[in-house]
Amino acid sequence: MQQHNHILNEQDDHLQEIGDIAGRLQSAAKNINIEIENQNHIIKELDKEVDTTQNKMNFVQKKLGELLKTNDQGQICTILILFGVLCVLIFLTFYT
Repeated sequence: MQQHNHILNEQDDHLQEIGDIAGRLQSAAKNINIEIENQNHIIKELDKEVDTTQNKMNFVQKKLGELLKTNDQGQICTILILFGVLCVLIFLTFYT
């Protein structure tokens, strides 16, 4: 009888340990779920921003394609000079 009680006590101890482990796993799973939801939200926002940027890039590419079809050398030279000035200004902004 005493051996039987000892076995029952050991089983109770093991079940208690399993219960504690299950509680820690549940807590970790909840934390992981919260992090995944946060990351999912960030990814959705990033996806929207990428779509917006892609639309802007498509617009710029369309306008650039129209510009390159232009035979007006003066307009192309003006754009290249302005681009050069922009590059110089950006350089001066970062290195002064």
